[in-house]
Formats: sequence, C-alpha cells, structure tokens
Amino acid sequence: MTKKIISLLMLLTLVMSCFPVAQAASVPEVITHPEPQIVIEGGKCTFTAAGKGHTGITWRLRSPDGSEDFPFTDAPKHFSGLKVSGKNSNKLTLSKIPGEMDGWLVYCCYSNKAGKTNTDMVPLFVTDRSGNRINGNDAMPAATPAPAADDVKTTFTQAEGEKVLRAIGCVIHFVDKDGNIKGDSFTELNFGEAYYNPLTRKTVTDGSVDVKISAEIPKGKRVAYWVINGAKYTFNNEVKSFTLREVPYGMVIEAVLSGNTAQTLPTAEEIQQRRTGTPLLVETKSARMSHVNDKNKASGGSFTEFDFTDDFTNNATGETEQGGRVTVRVAASIPEGKLVTYWRFNGARLNFNSDVTSFVVENLAESMLYQPVFYTKTTPVPEYTINCTSCTFSGGGYSNAKSGTVPYGTKITITPIGGSYTGYWTGSYNAGNYSDGVSAKPITWTVKNNCSFYWHAEIN
Repeated sequence: MTKKIISLLMLLTLVMSCFPVAQAASVPEVITHPEPQIVIEGGKCTFTAAGKGHTGITWRLRSPDGSEDFPFTDAPKHFSGLKVSGKNSNKLTLSKIPGEMDGWLVYCCYSNKAGKTNTDMVPLFVTDRSGNRINGNDAMPAATPAPAADDVKTTFTQAEGEKVLRAIGCVIHFVDKDGNIKGDSFTELNFGEAYYNPLTRKTVTDGSVDVKISAEIPKGKRVAYWVINGAKYTFNNEVKSFTLREVPYGMVIEAVLSGNTAQTLPTAEEIQQRRTGTPLLVETKSARMSHVNDKNKASGGSFTEFDFTDDFTNNATGETEQGGRVTVRVAASIPEGKLVTYWRFNGARLNFNSDVTSFVVENLAESMLYQPVFYTKTTPVPEYTINCTSCTFSGGGYSNAKSGTVPYGTKITITPIGGSYTGYWTGSYNAGNYSDGVSAKPITWTVKNNCSFYWHAEIN
C-alpha cells in the first residue's frame, strides 16, 4: 500500500511539473480613450473606448464638480427620461439627453482580479438648437478636431543644449496622428541623439515628435497644475493629459498633484539671474492677456504683447514687480460660431483632454507666443422616427414612405391611402394627441419628435 502511495505522489509531482508557473496578473491597459461629445438637448451620442487584459467593463459618469460619481446604469435615476445602453461594452450610448447633463464627465473603468484602470474623463456638452451651451458657456472642444485655416505656426530658436524632453510626475508615450498610444511609456527623450519611434518604426535624430503626456494620479489625488519649463500653468479645467505635437526641442514638464509642490519651479535667486538686457516678450495671437492679483483674478485691462525685461507695474495690483518673470492670465478670444480645438505654445501644438479656454501662467521667464486655434462648430441634428398607418409621407428625402427616420425640423406631408376621404386622422405628435374628424385631407407637419399617424378610412 505504501509503495502505491509513493508511486502516486511521484506521478502527481511529474504531472504538476508539466504545467507552466502562473504569471502574476497585471491591471488592464487602456488602448483608446473616449473623446468629448457635443449633442443637442434631447439628442443621442456614443462614447467609445478600448482596453486589453480586462474581465469587466463599466462606464461611469461624474458631475462637473466631482461631488457625484456613479455607474451609467444609475444615470436614469438622476436624469429623468435619459436612456442608456452599453453594459459590458466598449461603447456607451446615451439618448434623450437632458440639458442638465451639460458639462458632466464620462469615463470607462476596465477591471480584472489585479485591479482597475480608468480612461480619461471626457466632457459631454449639451446645446440648444442654436448650438449654445445649456449652462451658458459657449466654448466646447471638438470630438474630432480639424485644423483651422488661420493656424499659423510660429517657432522660436531654442537655447543650445535644450534637447531633452523630460517628464516629472507624468509619463510620455508616442502617439499616432489620431492620438492613439503605442509602445512603452518613458520619462525622458533626447532629441540630440538617435531614438526609435515604435509608431513610425523609424530612427529619428533631432527631429520633431508627437507624444502624449499623462499624469500619474494616485487614488484620491487630482492634478492641481502643471509646470512647463519652470513656469506654472493653472488651467480653467483639470488637465490630466495632453497630446504634444510637432515638438522640435526639449521641455521639462511636471504634473503637480493636490497637496504637492512642484520640483521644477525656479527659486527667486534663479529668476533674478535671468534678468538680462535680452527682450523677454510674452505675446498672444487670437487671445488676450491680463495681469492677475494675489488670488489669480484678472483685472486692470487686457493686452496682446508685453515686454517684461524691465521692472513693470502690475495693473491688477498697482504694485511694481521685478522684470525677468511675469504672471498673466491668457484667455482665448473666441469668434462667433468658433470653438477652441487646441493651443500652440511657441509653435508646439497642445491638444488638452479637457476644455481649455484660459489659463494662468506664473513665473514665466522666457519669450512665449500663445495661440488658440479654432474650428467652426457643427451641431449634430437629432433624427426622429415617423410611422404612418394607412397613409404615406414625403419630406426629408422620402417619397411615399410609411416609416423612416427624419431630421429635426423637416416639414413632412402625410397623405391618406385607401377608402374614401370621409375618414379621420389620429396620432401622436408635438403637443400630444392629434385628432381631426372634420378635415380628412392630407396634413403637413414639422417634425419635432418621434410620432405616428393613423388614417381611419371609411370604406364605401
């Protein structure tokens, strides 16, 4: 008996040795982040994301101030009439969207046994029929931004030796033309040396680069501000990531989280050393600047060019400040019917993950040109379903149709078929039930919602 047991144990040991050692599971990875969406009140939109290594997918919504956060399946409890779909799916579809959802944030959570990974939070903007934001803010980001004709590139000659793009509190990824990430993250890239771009599969020396900068945010933290080349940038919305395009020179970029202090801000002594006779200009194109007070509130008039080489008077406080650095608020001058799609900082293109229409820059100690680039906003038109029983309709490209989807505002004509013209109409439309037992002629109506028409014919 003992020999049999020993033999069985040896056999079991041999069998177990044939199985590979289990690898430690890793958290899911986000492949594609969702894009911001713009929709007319009462309309429909879809958010799309992609991930790998996950066993669960959950879409979530967060209020603009961050006080509320819940899974999408709970959204109809918070917003009357809202319809949602997207369970365990890479696509979240919202329909009959109410105006109070304007400015809410949407993101996707990928999970497995090792943990969870969230996509970027992107905004949902809800407009009225004229394309104006429900909450009164006219500026909205494009879901798929297109370059504008007035986008004039401006480059500055960089100081010798500034060849390294370095990230602190954030990571760098190469991106393709659509902003999709490929390859491992890194924190330093030397433009003065040959480097391999995994997207283009080419080795580049001292050329321009397209990358995405993403903050590393622990649970319970948020991005308070960013430091770019020693200057502090506080944006009008939380910026967790941005795509940096056409960058032909080095930069030092740091994401600073709530409760933290930047490592790269210059000291007062370093700023004093930068005071030279060289002109230090901060300029704007399609934007305006203002001085700010100690609470970063702009006042005292605006300007588009400022030389801060010499001591100057801060128009917001009335006090004299030393030259060699400046703090200003930069705000886009948004033309009617236009939206900010991205910014240029000294020629480099920055696509932010949130709606950046203004920012405060502190400790600026180098010549800069800030330019917002606009595109013409287009507002999607919602479509509604028409059903016609014992009748046909025409309009919106339809002829003799009995059902179909028609854009908002289409004028349609409903015509009865069969029987005599002594019948009557019933059906649902704009203000409720429609019933006409007197005039049994064709009727014309402007589509404003889903509707059905019924022709009750009296057969002679």
